[in-house]
Amino acid sequence: KLHLTRALEIARKIGNKHVEAGSLLELVELLFEYADNMEEALMQIEESLRICREITDRALKARCLAYLGYYYNWKGEFKRAKENFNEVLTLTEEMDDNPRKMWALLLSGMVHAGEGEYNDAISTLQRCLQLSRDWGIVFFVPRALNVLGWIYHDLGDIELAIKYNNEGLKITRTHQESMGIGGVQPACLVNLGMDYLHKNDYGNAKKYFQEANSLIHLHPMAKWRFETRILLGLGEISLAEGDYAQALKF
Repeated sequence: KLHLTRALEIARKIGNKHVEAGSLLELVELLFEYADNMEEALMQIEESLRICREITDRALKARCLAYLGYYYNWKGEFKRAKENFNEVLTLTEEMDDNPRKMWALLLSGMVHAGEGEYNDAISTLQRCLQLSRDWGIVFFVPRALNVLGWIYHDLGDIELAIKYNNEGLKITRTHQESMGIGGVQPACLVNLGMDYLHKNDYGNAKKYFQEANSLIHLHPMAKWRFETRILLGLGEISLAEGDYAQALKF
């Protein structure tokens, strides 16, 4: 953060608008990763977007809009989130920017799923998955599989949920930290814990929750996204096993 803040100061001093907008977005990413101050992040996104429009930088503008979509999804303002991701998709089509297009598809799928629009979510994520495989960009494959696993769990198709989550987990284990895939591993593990908890298979559920818990400290965003789900799952297992004191503690 210290270096990014310094870069921002220098960019403003010398009037380099591209570096100023980019530095603001890198600071936003830090705020998102640690869930530090999301309202501060919003102000920085909006400032970066204003600069991008001023200098007509479509690539940085697409990043700004993606972060805005992420922010509004986090707030549960799904309509605004989708509007921003749709604009990102339009820009990425114009620029032929495949990686950012897949980010927009992945995040759009998450928004649809969060709003309960499961058919739209599945079709969007399957498109992301297919494009990722066609273009050989492994980064997005386990992420799309993970969200599909969450959706099918919500729909009550636990076997299909386990299939997608296991497939995503296998890819994260194969590639480990390459291309940033390691950060999605706790998500797959938590999903599998929830799947096996649903099946009353407490042994497997506990195994996956405990492994996820051992990894979340390595990935700041994983900690705030998944720790409560892990604790809840372990609490339900303790309750089922008759350990009421431990269940209450979790």
